[in-house]
Amino acid sequence: MSEMHAQSLGPTTAIGSRSGIQLSFSEPIRGLAPALGRHHHRGLVESLLALVCQRIAWSPGLIGGELWRLLTNIGAYREIRSLLRSHPFTEITEENPGLGLRFTVPNYMARSFSGEERAACFLHHYRRIKTALPEDVLRQIFKESVTVYQVIEGGVRFAWALGTPHWPNDREGELNLSLRVNEDPVFHLSFNIIPGWIVKSDAEEVVLITRLQGARGARSLLRIIHSCLHDYSPRALLLAALQGVADAFGIREIDAVCAADQRSYNDNRAAALKRGYDDFFKAQGMLLGPAGQYFCKTPIEPRPAASFRGRDRSRARKRLAFRRNIQSNCAEFFQHLIDRVNDRVIDRSLIETESAGAASIAPGSAREKRFRPFPPSDLHTFI
Repeated sequence: MSEMHAQSLGPTTAIGSRSGIQLSFSEPIRGLAPALGRHHHRGLVESLLALVCQRIAWSPGLIGGELWRLLTNIGAYREIRSLLRSHPFTEITEENPGLGLRFTVPNYMARSFSGEERAACFLHHYRRIKTALPEDVLRQIFKESVTVYQVIEGGVRFAWALGTPHWPNDREGELNLSLRVNEDPVFHLSFNIIPGWIVKSDAEEVVLITRLQGARGARSLLRIIHSCLHDYSPRALLLAALQGVADAFGIREIDAVCAADQRSYNDNRAAALKRGYDDFFKAQGMLLGPAGQYFCKTPIEPRPAASFRGRDRSRARKRLAFRRNIQSNCAEFFQHLIDRVNDRVIDRSLIETESAGAASIAPGSAREKRFRPFPPSDLHTFI
């Protein structure tokens, strides 16, 4: 089973008989059939079975909660199924049939989000990236990753790559920015593009950070990042890249899930999550918003270099220039992709307009004769 195919809804303990679990779903599925229709019913069964076949400790409460979130968001599920049947998502759902039901996973994205909010986030995000990014790039993002920006410092290659989170972290966000050292991932930042109303923002849409986490076994590489990249932390370097993404998409607000709302939060991890999330966001100048999440308008400006003295001022200028360079290069990368899509839309519109104009010319009319192309013999005579 691939990492993308596996999504966990609970502890990774052994499950019981699959046949028994399928029987638990059988009655609710039959009840949903009239509302969804035969085609949607078949797709729903496939999606549910994909969840059943995962390493999940199923319980009556978990099954009931899953189905309740689905029942109360049937309209959104229909829209999600319709969207995921379009290219290139059809190829992705073949490998990951449970993708369309991910919004029903407990604590998907954030602990405080309702089922309606999770469904709205999922739908908005996938619609947004489908209309903004070329299909070939989306395929690469979902199957592997794309390198957004890279630099070589001290003989070491540092790269910012965009892909999708792997199991079990695919429940915390749909896109993943990773910072890599010589191809080895060191740190991850997961995010979604969501409607602003979800976090009680006046903005039409915002970028929501849902995960900041280091890769396992990469502690030694953190020292290389600090020493080669102007003493920046991986979190700050990934945040600079995310600002570039927001700039290209025309999004002017970045929000972030607070520690207590992070889906892996518990009492034992509270202190570590507070340092990794709340303390970092506050240090970047982000404020706690009305929905309990951190937010800031872009661009996020660090402390001005002019406020430093002596050698510290020169060092601050270099650090600021490096951070802005990451942001601008990432913005340029995505702006180029968005322009590719927009150019194709314009070309398609022109072709349709010309075709419609040609169809409106009556055969044999004076206008038709005027615009009729020269046949080869007439063209030769004309020349």
